[in-house]
Formats: sequence, C-alpha cells, structure tokens
Amino acid sequence: MRLIICDNIREDALFTKKLIEEYLTEDKNNISIISPDELLGKIDDNEFDYDIAVIEIEYHRNDLNGIELGKRINDNAPLCNIIYLTDLSDFVSDVYETRHCYFVMKKNQQKTLNRALDKALELYYENSNKNTLHIKCNYNDVYISSQNIQYITRENRRLKIVADKTYECYMGLNDCKKALPEKFLRCHTGYIINPDYIKSIEGNKICMMDNKEIPVGRVYKDNFMLLYKKYLEKKI
Repeated sequence: MRLIICDNIREDALFTKKLIEEYLTEDKNNISIISPDELLGKIDDNEFDYDIAVIEIEYHRNDLNGIELGKRINDNAPLCNIIYLTDLSDFVSDVYETRHCYFVMKKNQQKTLNRALDKALELYYENSNKNTLHIKCNYNDVYISSQNIQYITRENRRLKIVADKTYECYMGLNDCKKALPEKFLRCHTGYIINPDYIKSIEGNKICMMDNKEIPVGRVYKDNFMLLYKKYLEKKI
C-alpha cells in the first residue's frame, strides 16, 4: 500500500505524516510527501502510482487547487482513494464533484484522520482481491472481470483494454497493473498481458489467442520469461 500526502505547507504535511505513521501498524516506509506541482507532473507523466492520496485543498493559486488534482487523479488512477484536508469549510460542497472517501478539517485531524484512514483502507482492501477491474469509460463506471481481459495497451495517454469487447479509459498502466491479479505480466513498456490467452512465443513476439502479435521489450524480456515459466509450472 502506497500513500501520498500533498500539501504546499511543509510543516503541515509533516504533521499529517506523523499522525498517519502513528495510525499505521505497517507500510510506514511507503508514505511520501509531495508538492502540488510535483503531483500534477506525476499525473501528466503517467507516473502517479499511489493507493491513498491525502490532499490539502487550498494552494493559494487561482489555476490549481486540491479538488482539481482530485479530478485528475479520478481520471488517471480511479483506484486511488482520496482524503481531502482543509482549513476552510467553503470547499465542503465542491469536493462532491469528485470521487473521494473522506473530508477532514485540519483543525480536527487528530480526531478524525483515523476514521478517514479506516475508510480508505477498507476500500483499498476491497479492491485488493482484484477479481474485477474498475475503470471510468465515457464518464460511466465500468467493471470488467479480470479473467476476461486478454491484454492491455497504452495508446498516447489512453489505455485500451481488450476483453469480451474493447474498452478505453484514462488510467496509468502501472496503476492498472496493480489492480489486476498477479498472473498478469508486463512484457513491454506499452503492454500488460494475461498469460491465459498466450498462443505462442517466438523470439521477441507473443502471439495471442486472437492472433494479435505483441512485442516483448528488451528491458522486460528476462523477467517476463522467468514469470511466464513460473506461470506454466503452476498450470501443470
């Protein structure tokens, strides 16, 4: 489980981090602090890879606030559970424009942050069974059985998920990989495949059951072949 705290006031972020570390019994080394600009950069570069985001709403900038970041996270990492923090009650109604699991007033966070983390972790563990992939497709929530997914590819900033039919969404490939069962393999910078649908492997090409040829990237080849061998051994 990876958790990120986004606050442009360093002292406030450190205080929130201390409260979270006191709450967690494990994963304390997976808590990061990041600035709003750094978080925006991670989203734009498809490098946002977190399970829980604790986000301060007000950044004293007209062009950016935590709610706008929350919308971007919803679009690019729909499995990430968002907890909003603020000193201002003005934003209470605005947060409902985004998917989030809790809203915490900073002045009360010593009392209420634990409840917010309880909810975020409950949702995280519900998703961890990974039998179903949840995506946002054309503004609609779509749930895809992972056993029906053949492969996933990235085209520009969109993911194409090939299952019983093809779905497209805005989501990071790393975030998608985390949401899938362990057997799903990364074979290329732009592909994740379900080994249940591999027909054959020849050189640096994988032939899928639908005859789609998928490349094996040089960087991924050794690890892919090792994991695929282990997958085959389990099937015997």
